[in-house]
Amino acid sequence: MESQTVRDRTRNALIEGLRATNLVVALGESHIPGQLKVDELLSYLETAGVLAADETPGPEGTEVSLELKMTCYAMPEQYEAFIDGRQVGYLRLRHGTFRAHYPDHMASPVYIADTLGDGSFDDREREPQIRAALIAVLREDGIENPIPSFELPERDDDEWAAETSSFIQELGKRQARRARSGRHS
Repeated sequence: MESQTVRDRTRNALIEGLRATNLVVALGESHIPGQLKVDELLSYLETAGVLAADETPGPEGTEVSLELKMTCYAMPEQYEAFIDGRQVGYLRLRHGTFRAHYPDHMASPVYIADTLGDGSFDDREREPQIRAALIAVLREDGIENPIPSFELPERDDDEWAAETSSFIQELGKRQARRARSGRHS
């Protein structure tokens, strides 16, 4: 495989991320709304010192195998991330904001992003958003240039619907009991 420069890899990652979130309007011209071209964004990142301006190939990165456990399907959609049984991340999407915490939900977020989905991801953004969050988590864990390797847990929409229905029924029963007892909260 031909070695890519840091700029090339960053450019490809930007285009792929924009494509995944449906923000690339014309891939042939590789631009996003407002006519900001990806190459102009790369130049800005270089000028700001965020991206090295040199054209030398960067390190290939370290592949890290993670296990993702989905702990809630939606409202919020959330996951716990593990390396060899050790929890290294907690990922949660709620009210259109996706956050990743290292190493668990008690810690401050290390990644925050706005999403198309409100309480669960739009299918086009799930994998790229989780990948970006896991990169932030792995960097916090001390891994340079991490390349997360993971499989998304399968969603069982029928099971989720049954759980949601059960929850709503229980909530209705609680509200009915409160109404009978004169409590209004």
